[in-house]
Amino acid sequence: MPQHSFWQLTALTFSKEYGLEDLDEFGLSELRRAARAAQRQKTLHRPLGDYTLPFWALALVLLVSLTLPRIYPIASSTLVDFAWYWLGLTGIFTLVTATDMLKVGLGLLLTVNSMDLLYTAVISTPQGSGVGIVPLGLLSLVTILLALAVAYLSGLLYGRLKTLELSALYQHYR
Repeated sequence: MPQHSFWQLTALTFSKEYGLEDLDEFGLSELRRAARAAQRQKTLHRPLGDYTLPFWALALVLLVSLTLPRIYPIASSTLVDFAWYWLGLTGIFTLVTATDMLKVGLGLLLTVNSMDLLYTAVISTPQGSGVGIVPLGLLSLVTILLALAVAYLSGLLYGRLKTLELSALYQHYR
C-alpha cells in the first residue's frame, strides 16, 4: 500500500468515525496533519522529465572528468585527477540542480571533499612538502562544521515550514 494512500485512508476513516462537528481541537488538528501528509506525499512523485537535467549533467560531468586530466593535469596521477574533478564537478552540478536543503549540503560537501582530495594528493607527492597536520585538520574541521551547519539549517527549515524544499522558503518570505 503506498504511503499517500495510507494517509488518505487515515484522514477519511478519522473523519467518518467521529464526524467533523463532534471533533475537538485535537481531533481536528490530527485530521489536518493527516491531510497535509497526504498532500505532501502526492507532490513527492516526480515525473520522468524532472530527472533529465540531472542525468545529462551527470553525463557531462563524466565526459569532462575524463577529458580534463589529459588537458590540464594537476596531480601526479591521472586517476587522482579524475577523482577530484569528478567529485568537484558533481558537487557543483548538485548545487545547481538542488531543490532541497539536503541536496545543497551534499553538493557543498562533495566540493569541499574534492579540494581535500586534491590537497592530499598534491602535497603527498615526492615533490611536495608532505601532508601537514594543521592544514589537513582545518580541512576536516571545515567539513565537519559544514555538515553540522547543513543539519542545523535543515532542522530549522523543517521545523518552521515542515518541508526541506527551498521553493517553500521562497514562497514563505515573498
